[in-house]
Amino acid sequence: MAGDLLAAARDRGARYLPGTTARALLAGQDSITGVRTDAGTVSAGVVVLATGAWSVARLASALGTLNAMIEQRRRGEPLDPSFDAFMAEFGDLFPGASTLDELLEQLAMRMAGASALLASMDADQRAQLEQLSQELLSDLDLAWQLDQLAEQLRDALPGLGWDQLGLSVDDLAQLDGHPGLVDPAPEG
Repeated sequence: MAGDLLAAARDRGARYLPGTTARALLAGQDSITGVRTDAGTVSAGVVVLATGAWSVARLASALGTLNAMIEQRRRGEPLDPSFDAFMAEFGDLFPGASTLDELLEQLAMRMAGASALLASMDADQRAQLEQLSQELLSDLDLAWQLDQLAEQLRDALPGLGWDQLGLSVDDLAQLDGHPGLVDPAPEG
């Protein structure tokens, strides 16, 4: 099954580089544009890093902190940690954002893009991807943090058709330049 999914990804232009050490993510203005590896630089429109169990715990920690920051803003409290402190610790996971609103908009666009990708797959490919993602999301803390973030983004942008299997290009365009996902509050 994994081989079928890999073949489908390759048919769509993906490159699979097992055993390659990623040294740095290359960031454009608002997205990852590639990876500097031990074997050279790889440019790409989409980068998937499968770095093992340590990254699951770090991502869960980042999402937990982000969820807490969103709740603090929602209650009108100052952010603790500040957005700058959050980015100092976790900025490599979220390149290109200079404010909390920008980060949330980028995450909403990525979730919408993932929904569109799922919609482009046939039922067998979706099932294969689901099976492969179960290992990553078997970490209960990460799964819970992702659910919390998705819920908060759905609450902030209810008109995006989150319960549909896919979003159109027009739906994604509506996210670009969205005035803000949460009520403004001090970021520091």
